[in-house]
Amino acid sequence: MEIKILCACGAKFKFDVEPVNGQMPWAVKCPVCGADGTAQANAILQALAGTTLVGLAPPTEIAPPPPGVALAPPPAPLPASPGRLRLGQPPVAPPPPEPAVEPEGAPEEFAPPPPRPRMASPRLGGNVGNKQAGKLVGILTAIVVAVVAGLGAWKYGGKWFHRLLVVDEISKALGEANAEVKNSDEWKSNFDYSEEVVIYIQHKDHKAVADACQEFWKEKLHKTLTLSVVPADEGVEEGEYELQPSHHGWVRLVGPAEWPAPQYEALALHLSQKFNTLVFESSDVDVAETAYRFGVYEAGARKFYAKIEIKTVNDELDVKVTTEGNEWAFAHGFKPGEKGFQEFGMEDADKITQKCGMKFWDEKFNENKKSLLLTEGGRKARAPE
Repeated sequence: MEIKILCACGAKFKFDVEPVNGQMPWAVKCPVCGADGTAQANAILQALAGTTLVGLAPPTEIAPPPPGVALAPPPAPLPASPGRLRLGQPPVAPPPPEPAVEPEGAPEEFAPPPPRPRMASPRLGGNVGNKQAGKLVGILTAIVVAVVAGLGAWKYGGKWFHRLLVVDEISKALGEANAEVKNSDEWKSNFDYSEEVVIYIQHKDHKAVADACQEFWKEKLHKTLTLSVVPADEGVEEGEYELQPSHHGWVRLVGPAEWPAPQYEALALHLSQKFNTLVFESSDVDVAETAYRFGVYEAGARKFYAKIEIKTVNDELDVKVTTEGNEWAFAHGFKPGEKGFQEFGMEDADKITQKCGMKFWDEKFNENKKSLLLTEGGRKARAPE
């Protein structure tokens, strides 16, 4: 099974594991700070063990009995699983399968050795300091992953698990809410999308922004954009861009991780000039892409830009930060430490957006919310709602 860890240093990583007696078969170390995450991993395994969904377990194959051995009568049928998962009620566990009857002389089978962890991209500049809250969110994230994957909707529900507010709502349903997590300043974040590119436009009309995007694609990229209405937060694929309605005067455009940086940077600049407004861009992509980016554009000019490059040197993460427009960052609240802008991270970028009035962390999940999906010409657009 796959589990995901949120370290107290803010790094996120994931790996596949086959638990032994419900425990980790090896020690877990954070790839960024080296902290021991074994206890948290064991807690997640225990939480996952308690969220088995009725009717979703794969069928157990039972070896045929040898001649002369009578079959036991089939167990009574299980009650039908409910149409919707109710997190406030414990699921009914299915009865254990009948043990397979192996003929004498059958060869003994050995389980393969446990796989090595597969690390995901750490979120640099993540929130630091609340270990208890980090552990809670890590456990709840694992529960959400198990539930959504079990329902066969992981592709369409992936965004939900990235939102701390939704995780907090689930924790309430489970009776494990931690008010300190929601109310603490360190959990107020505008950057709640992982492994994607997001452009934030200070504007109240997302339809006007859609028109400006179509204009950019036609004039600069010589392509067309097809617009359709879709449920919000269902995710985007290559060549798709989700434009969400304004929240507190900010429109959010979500693009795939494959979106080339020169293209979305040019679009951010275009939108800032088109509407004579403030625009932010952020990319939180996989470590294999080697860089995180944050840009600030206003009235057709780039005011600040940070590129955080990640390389592996002798099995250690080497981080290099390149910035321009440092005076703008100083004027908008960034306070560098001893290493100056080499310490700039995505948490600092997030704080700058908050100081400029952007506020997405209070956004509540709404299953009726609709977005505009922009699809590049030549790609099949989704069916309209």
